[in-house]
Amino acid sequence: MAQEQARAADEQARAALAQLAQLGEQVQTLQGQLAEQRQRTAALEQELADERARWQSAAEAPAARGEALANATADLAAADQTLALGSPDVAGAITRAQQVAVEVARNAAETSSSQEAALATEAQRWLAYSEDALQRGDLAQARQAVDYALRATQRARSLAANATPGAPAGNAAPVPASGAATGMGYGGY
Repeated sequence: MAQEQARAADEQARAALAQLAQLGEQVQTLQGQLAEQRQRTAALEQELADERARWQSAAEAPAARGEALANATADLAAADQTLALGSPDVAGAITRAQQVAVEVARNAAETSSSQEAALATEAQRWLAYSEDALQRGDLAQARQAVDYALRATQRARSLAANATPGAPAGNAAPVPASGAATGMGYGGY
């Protein structure tokens, strides 16, 4: 009987040790799963933070483009007046407006503002025409090209001002091909 009791106690001890080992394995498995969940949670939190930053940037982009376009509009209006007075001294204003147009076209395209991007690209073309006319000494054609660039810049600015954060902006109507509405084309002023 003592041997049976000892054997039963030994079996219970082995069963308890086996159960303890099994519980240890379960704890290790659960700890591994918890670590994986923490990593996934951290990755999701980072993804959420990145998405919020992108949304914030997209929400602020139209305002920033609008401000840049307002400055470009002022530069182009001043260039138009300078050309109207017969002075070809507008290179700085045209260069600044071109830089703004390049940046606005890039940023607007990234934020699904295709019409705004197209208008900024159109302004770039007209400014290139203006530079070409200035190099030839044709102030009248330079002024006309600046005027068209100014109009495209003003329309792009209007689209930027009316853009809704997070929504595609400026996809109302296609921009006519260069010179289509005016009869002017590159080299054919």
